Amino acid sequence: METWRIPRKDRMADKGGGGDSWRTGMGKSSKAKGGKDSKEVLKPGANAYKIQKAQTREAEIKREVQALLNKICPENKDRIIDRIADIRIEEVEEMEVLIKIIFVKVTDDPHYCETYVDMIAALNKKYPEFPPEEEGASPITFRRMLVNMCQDKFEEMLTKLEEDSEEAVELAKTMEPDELAEITLKRKRNAMATMKFIGNLFVRQLLAAAVIRRVIGDLLDNEPPEMQVEYALELVAAVGRQFESTEKDKAQISIILDRLNNLKGMKNSTTGKPLLSKRVQFAIEDMLVLRTNGWVKKGQIKAVKLDAVAAEQTREEYAAAQASRQGARGGGYGHGRAGRH
Repeated sequence: METWRIPRKDRMADKGGGGDSWRTGMGKSSKAKGGKDSKEVLKPGANAYKIQKAQTREAEIKREVQALLNKICPENKDRIIDRIADIRIEEVEEMEVLIKIIFVKVTDDPHYCETYVDMIAALNKKYPEFPPEEEGASPITFRRMLVNMCQDKFEEMLTKLEEDSEEAVELAKTMEPDELAEITLKRKRNAMATMKFIGNLFVRQLLAAAVIRRVIGDLLDNEPPEMQVEYALELVAAVGRQFESTEKDKAQISIILDRLNNLKGMKNSTTGKPLLSKRVQFAIEDMLVLRTNGWVKKGQIKAVKLDAVAAEQTREEYAAAQASRQGARGGGYGHGRAGRH
């Protein structure tokens, strides 16, 4: 089977834009006075807290961006985006620091994934391009650096998955089961957040459809570990609706879902046991149903902005007032007629 993996050494040759890389398609202090009545000036202790200034420009950017991202939400994202865009970025290394902070924030707080992707789409238009490192290569842009980092994190994630399984055996010997389960769960959440992030970048046209196909191909190739199947399900859930928008991509999502359906009944070639647990088999069935339902989850609640909530409340209050008036008129006419008789 043709592999979709892009070896790191081959990616270096892709700086010109060709090749099968993710980049493709894309106050003064007061003094105490002398005399009997003068107050003693308190001196800070040796270990007193002091506000630390950033030692380097990169540290300053890191502190400023983190402070802004800690405040971001759907209601204030435009204001926060403008403030982040106003941060002076003069070197490629400075932009790389900013992108790393954003990536960590997304994986730590996937609830606002769509908001962060909106921010990335806006920053991509605001930040400058830097000259290529080699003659004839493409300029270095915010989007290009972000895509490269996504690819690095994805490759690292698959490698880490293999290492984690070996590490878990060793940790199980010295660590309490609850502690080991907590570590495993945190790593899984970060990985799932990464998949959701990659999917939303595609939805906002910051990644090509070919990238998504390669990622899912890597995840579901041969006899994939169960965790990789779960990663693929998270990504499919994020991109499924968008893939239905063209006939070509619609055919591709059908192929992907057929592959998932086949994995549901596959057995391990070595042990003869089912490749996937019942839980993941049911998750695949749910994904097939999700497509049938137009990619809308049953009972799904979408995030609503505060002003939209206020507007809906106003409409409901207005409708209630109208109904009340009509009821009052009906009662009044009756009483009026009774009075005239």
